[in-house]
Amino acid sequence: MRTKLHQAALSTFFLSFYLIAAPELNAGVNQPQASLAPSPASAEEEPDSGSVLDNVYRNEFFGFAYTFPKGWMVSQDHRNSHEGQPPAKPGVHILLFAFPHHNFPEISALMVRAVKLSSPDMNARQFLLDEYQAARARGAKSQGDPRELTFAGWQFFSAVFKAKVGGGMISEENIVTIQKGYALEFYFTTNQDKTFKALHKTMESLTRGTLSE
Repeated sequence: MRTKLHQAALSTFFLSFYLIAAPELNAGVNQPQASLAPSPASAEEEPDSGSVLDNVYRNEFFGFAYTFPKGWMVSQDHRNSHEGQPPAKPGVHILLFAFPHHNFPEISALMVRAVKLSSPDMNARQFLLDEYQAARARGAKSQGDPRELTFAGWQFFSAVFKAKVGGGMISEENIVTIQKGYALEFYFTTNQDKTFKALHKTMESLTRGTLSE
């Protein structure tokens, strides 16, 4: 019974999360399967050059490795588009989507995605300010202005939001850096304060370099 309740809660939460943080997921955007690396040719052309081993995600296109919480499940359900879905939004790549396994009443998720910039002059702070407008439109409340952070020598900007989902309150953080003409985003969302802090801390695991180096 508890498992069924947990699955129902996750289904409701993930639907809300997609609508809040990544509407492109509903458009059949591709993402890598766990432990599946693309061909070298595709790795040179697209950001979707990712693979997962245990709880470490590596991306050859951007040249980084990121360690997410142990025991979290990596979703593979959104790699293939489904019948009736519209085409994927050009320039948006879901690189990683993960969530804890059977941990009700905690409902949490993380996502890494790359969004092709419409302007080469766009910076991470400006990108987040555009996200602020979208957040306010859906009823989320920003928790202050974007703040600058540094991880693995990359400059990031972070924005934190609070939103009501399914009768409860969730916290969201969007941490963004600009790399190779893309906004590289790390999304964290959860209804648990302890998990929210732990997810932010995972950014300290970020390392740069490729598997060939």
